[in-house]
Amino acid sequence: MQNKMIVQRLFDEIMKGNLAVADELIAEDYNQHSVFGLPNGREAFKQFFIAFASAVPDARFVIEDMIAESDKVVSRFSVTGTQMGELPGIPPTGKKFTMRGIDIFRVVDGKIVEHWDAVDQLGMLQQLGIVPMSS
Repeated sequence: MQNKMIVQRLFDEIMKGNLAVADELIAEDYNQHSVFGLPNGREAFKQFFIAFASAVPDARFVIEDMIAESDKVVSRFSVTGTQMGELPGIPPTGKKFTMRGIDIFRVVDGKIVEHWDAVDQLGMLQQLGIVPMSS
């Protein structure tokens, strides 16, 4: 239960723009396994959210489900927003999107030390008009 509270607090505080919470909840040598090819480390985590908030200023993350077992916390989430700024390799489109995904966090001694994600990038790119919708 404590590990779920750590992950939930991270989501809640990040959505309020409080990136300082990462210093408390994420290990300095945090290991990131992301479909977005993000670098490892707590500072890289913060830089990603700064860039994302700049590109999608109305972003809203919703945790749909959260399950914890041993040192792992799994969350199924959705994020909605309007792409007003550049995302890596994607110029601003001004279009709204909803992206769904699953995160797996590993928590050790009260800190998030590792993260994996699986997100529907194709669906997001189709909604932004970057990739044509399949027929």
